[in-house]
Amino acid sequence: MQTCRRRVANYLRQNSPTSLAPVLSAWTDEDEVFVGVVQRKLSWGTAATRLRTIQISLLSKLTDRAIQLDAQFNSARQAELSRRVAVFDALTNLAP
Repeated sequence: MQTCRRRVANYLRQNSPTSLAPVLSAWTDEDEVFVGVVQRKLSWGTAATRLRTIQISLLSKLTDRAIQLDAQFNSARQAELSRRVAVFDALTNLAP
């Protein structure tokens, strides 16, 4: 599992660094659940429920971040289009 996690962490560092913190946090929470099962402090049913909750929370955080990044991208794109229109209008006004 550690090998897989290292690969995922490296991928996220290179391609989506803002996603790394929520993923690492989720892994820590999952590890706590596994330790609880091994120490017989949690039943498998309880553990499965907690793991599902952790996964849903992680997916929600990543989805929120993706929506935020998309909004930032769209805002930057709209600003660039507005700038181009302003330049075009200025050039058009200079023509006789």
